[in-house]
Amino acid sequence: MKNDKTKTVIYILAGIIIGVTLTLTFSSGTKTGDSAGADVPKSSERKVKYWTGSMHPQVKMDHPGQCPICGMDLIPVYEGDDGGDGNVSLKLGERARKLAMIRTEPVTRMELIKDIHTVAKIDYDETRVAYISAWSNGRIDKLYADFTGIRVKKGEKLALLYSPELISAQQEFLLTYKSRGINARSKLSLLGISDSQIKKIEKAGKPVTHLTITSPITGTVIDKNIKEGQYVKTGNSLYTIADFSNLWVYLDIYEYDLSWIKLGQKAYVIVEAFPDEEFEGVITFIEPYVNEKTRTVKVRAEVKNPKMRLKPGMFASGHIHNAVLNGNTKDQKYLAVRKDAVLDTGIRKVVYVEEEEGEFKMHEIITGPLAGDFYPVVSGIKEGDKVVISGNFLIDSQMQLTGKPSIMFPGDPEKAETHDDDDMEMDDIEMDDIDMQ
Repeated sequence: MKNDKTKTVIYILAGIIIGVTLTLTFSSGTKTGDSAGADVPKSSERKVKYWTGSMHPQVKMDHPGQCPICGMDLIPVYEGDDGGDGNVSLKLGERARKLAMIRTEPVTRMELIKDIHTVAKIDYDETRVAYISAWSNGRIDKLYADFTGIRVKKGEKLALLYSPELISAQQEFLLTYKSRGINARSKLSLLGISDSQIKKIEKAGKPVTHLTITSPITGTVIDKNIKEGQYVKTGNSLYTIADFSNLWVYLDIYEYDLSWIKLGQKAYVIVEAFPDEEFEGVITFIEPYVNEKTRTVKVRAEVKNPKMRLKPGMFASGHIHNAVLNGNTKDQKYLAVRKDAVLDTGIRKVVYVEEEEGEFKMHEIITGPLAGDFYPVVSGIKEGDKVVISGNFLIDSQMQLTGKPSIMFPGDPEKAETHDDDDMEMDDIEMDDIDMQ
């Protein structure tokens, strides 16, 4: 955003310099009727109203001399050229318009869509992760899943646990089994013995010496915290298992693009391992806060991964194709203006409208977020207005040179069409305010 503002200032300064040249050209070397002001008398017949600085039009002197700010020679402003009589437009003859290469385009309604490109990172689906802990004190006598990264199926053996506490609980259960020892059965369940294992104990009539720990889901062991022969206590973490068939992808969305993001929207990711393939996902969550360092919001998309080609931890490029503004349907059309028509200081946005042939007037506008080459218009211009899309910097420079309101010098707010939006942020603009059909 800072680069855009810097470019705008550079263009304006360049426009002022060119504008001075054009002013001198129009005032000394053009024919009557082809001057910058087509309907103005020759310079010799015109009365000087005041003298001003070409770089500092706020300076107004009643005699020629040098600008007290920059030291440049003052230039004359003739009666009828300044904004003091309510005239805030600029008239250019046909030759002047050609020299300035001025082109206009009517404001129209259109479908606004945008492609968003960003960085992304692949992570686990937190709803598909199982954490396996010890349900009783004991010793790990056997490991079946003995390293991280191994794939296991639901119900598959992970480890064998020897626990005197479990043996004692089984003996209590067998003693009360014939009298329907419900409390003893519940105790076994709380110690991690499954219903099928309890039935085996009932059938055998004697306690088993080891508890078999099994996997509750099909997935990959991503963490292993035990070794054979290790003693564990109740609550110790043994394994973490994750199902990679469905993954989460976190996309970093800049805050100025949030108006284009909605839940249920499709998102696509590309990873370096498979650069020719896009993996499709669906946006399921938008974090409720902005990262203060990166000015981005994490947006989470769920991506199916049946062939296990995507891996958690992978960096990816994220794409959202043909996003529609504020989640509206594609058949809605917005009043829009081309970005080349907009002069933007970061505080104000201005366009020049050709009110009549050769007559240009400044309009301050309020817009929504940029969509490709167009801004949706909230206020300031209407459908059919002919906005200047080329040469607008030169027109603005001429406005400054003649002491009229311009992008850098708004002038008298009662005479120029301006909006007091110095403190306005994009979040203050309700998208419902944007003119659409």
